[in-house]
Amino acid sequence: MKQKEMLVSKINRLENVGTALSFFLFPLLFVIAQLMHPNLFHIEVITNGKQWLDHFRGQNLLHLSHFLEFCCAPMLIIMAIHYKNVLRLKSPVLSFIGVCMAFIGALMLLGNKSALCLTISAFDTLNNSQIYQIVPALDVLLKKEAFMIVLWLLPLLPLGYVVIGIVLFKTKYVPRWQAILLTIGSLMLANPEVELINFFASFFLAAGLLPYSIKLFKRN
Repeated sequence: MKQKEMLVSKINRLENVGTALSFFLFPLLFVIAQLMHPNLFHIEVITNGKQWLDHFRGQNLLHLSHFLEFCCAPMLIIMAIHYKNVLRLKSPVLSFIGVCMAFIGALMLLGNKSALCLTISAFDTLNNSQIYQIVPALDVLLKKEAFMIVLWLLPLLPLGYVVIGIVLFKTKYVPRWQAILLTIGSLMLANPEVELINFFASFFLAAGLLPYSIKLFKRN
């Protein structure tokens, strides 16, 4: 019985460390990813494949930043599961709704970064005569045709964390200023891919989440 309890204790400790790391690494990676965007002050919404091609062509830092955002998705899922566990007795309905939205949105983030961002990094290895022939393919990717239509659910991710932020504020589970920063940062991300807004949102999220990650490390 004692060995079983020790095993459970080790598993709990591992889960707690992994959760704390997620709350620590996500905001750091997300801030770094935004800083790496070469066209940070490009505020026009891209509407066709030709614009998209001109935007990403030869931008290795942009591709790397998209890869970092891709890596953020598993951490966002771990964070959502943590919030489900700690908030379910304090605000069961609202926290469940927020966590479900965030979870689905995080899956859409994986799909979005895989189908669009990682794919265009492969396209970028083509020479000029080849790559400009695939503009029609870029058009259908950008418009999320066929089953890619599910990627329009991506805004559920920031909106889910907005709901979680509201629950944190109401229940006072974290200091209210942290909940406010999480809510503001998440709400700012619900925009049509304006990189400058995402840049400022990343700092709001970092300021709201990093103190909580430190608290989790200390608790562990």
